[in-house]
Amino acid sequence: MTVSAKFKEAGERLNLRIAAHSPRKNLGYHALKRGVSLPTLTKLYGHSSQAVTLAYCGIMEKDVEDVFQTIDY
Repeated sequence: MTVSAKFKEAGERLNLRIAAHSPRKNLGYHALKRGVSLPTLTKLYGHSSQAVTLAYCGIMEKDVEDVFQTIDY
């Protein structure tokens, strides 16, 4: 059985959609949320652009809006 198959099997048992790539994406998402710079993460992943990294890590419009909510103008 492959790693991908194990992840799929575990996801089905938990009623979650997960894959072997999920931990990698999760790492990127949380690294960005904790302040790792986007250029650093883009280089780490070997992506062609920062836009690709943002999409890959699942950064959503709400995440961007949350940043503006924390700024005291």
